[in-house]
Amino acid sequence: MKTYDQVRQILGLIEPTETMYSELDADDLPHLQRLLHDPDGWRAARAVFAASRIGSAKAHSLILDAASYPRREVRVAAAVVAPRVPSAISNEILEKLIDDEDIGVRKLTIKSIGHDASSKLTEKLQGIAAQGVNRHLKTLARERFDALRIQPR
Repeated sequence: MKTYDQVRQILGLIEPTETMYSELDADDLPHLQRLLHDPDGWRAARAVFAASRIGSAKAHSLILDAASYPRREVRVAAAVVAPRVPSAISNEILEKLIDDEDIGVRKLTIKSIGHDASSKLTEKLQGIAAQGVNRHLKTLARERFDALRIQPR
């Protein structure tokens, strides 16, 4: 098992790569959890991206927890990686984030909704498309909802 400082250093590369993330495994999850509180928001977000590549139940739990974090960067990362996890967990993550107070988080959440979206998430998306207050999100939700309806399930 790597030390916290080693995991922090791995995630500290200027340009993230798949090779960087491949150096981490399930044994590093406690360090990734701790990194969600890192002073550097970008590094906290990378901890979520790293967890999405590990793929274990504990990694999925970390991502689900990240969807409720107060830090915007962490919630954004949770929205972006949601399509990489099993659909039940993805739906739970996106259902938390679809009503986020931050418009950027909501935008990325809408973009992450896939064909395996729960009925709750699909209804929420349809509601935003029909009655959304923000014009950009309303348009994005309508486009995403239409794309999901057209595609075969």
